[in-house]
Amino acid sequence: MDINVNRRAVEKLVDYVASGIGSTAGHLFAGRIARRAVESRLIAAKGEVQIQRILAEGQADTMQI
Repeated sequence: MDINVNRRAVEKLVDYVASGIGSTAGHLFAGRIARRAVESRLIAAKGEVQIQRILAEGQADTMQI
């Protein structure tokens, strides 16, 4: 059995299916994406606080000497 498959047609079909899934399920993932964005910002902010604390401790040590 010989089946001739048009590559462009298959790629177009995959694009249509992917866009359909994205438009249907996109709102389901919006909350998860937002939570991950907030979590990453919190992690970055905590890192900045730690950096500032270390720098302040270094300056305090220098002032005591």
